[in-house]
Amino acid sequence: MRASRATGIRAATGVAALCLVTLSSAGCAVSAGGSDSPASAAGAASDAGHDSGHDSSRGATAAPASPATGVPATDTAARSTTDAAPVIDLACDDPEVADVIMAVDSELFAEPQFAPDPGSFTQQIVSLGGMVCGWSDAGSGATLSFAVAQPSPDDLAAAQASVAAESTPVELGGQGPSVDAYAVVAGGAFAGDLEVFTAEGYWLSTVSPLYKTPESAEAADVLALLLQYLPSG
Repeated sequence: MRASRATGIRAATGVAALCLVTLSSAGCAVSAGGSDSPASAAGAASDAGHDSGHDSSRGATAAPASPATGVPATDTAARSTTDAAPVIDLACDDPEVADVIMAVDSELFAEPQFAPDPGSFTQQIVSLGGMVCGWSDAGSGATLSFAVAQPSPDDLAAAQASVAAESTPVELGGQGPSVDAYAVVAGGAFAGDLEVFTAEGYWLSTVSPLYKTPESAEAADVLALLLQYLPSG
């Protein structure tokens, strides 16, 4: 009887020692009777490895969860792009837009990859989540762009103060007091840049060397188009 009990103790001790040496990271359960074997412990370790977030059958590691939502970060990024609402219900290639732009210069053609000048008010509008459309005349080198954003109240106030510091207030015919318009000045002359702020919190911009004066019909037509398509309410 004593020999049998000693044999059982030695067997359990041997298995426990083997588990500690070879499978310490996976853990090992040993019964008093020594029935658990190293092979079964190795199987548990393998299962633990599969549960750690790596699917060996596909060879890919699961994306880390977003702390804010608990869903994979890649999914969050996709939704933030897909669900973004348009700033204005008007696309650069809409026929009505083309009609207005062609009336300014029939040689202007759309620039799908249009990029505003760094540091320009147009670039600031884009950085605030706005939209921008641009055209160019390959022959004369003339360009035309318009941009629209609806920044936060603080960003809007800061933008208007920045614009006002470099501009002269102008009146847009027929728009009334709900619109603050500015003609940007460079070197003491009109720079072909009109910036507009609305009571509803929108910032509009249109820039072109084809605008000879702030009151030019061409600039007025472009701004009227943008104001017409701003969301109401």
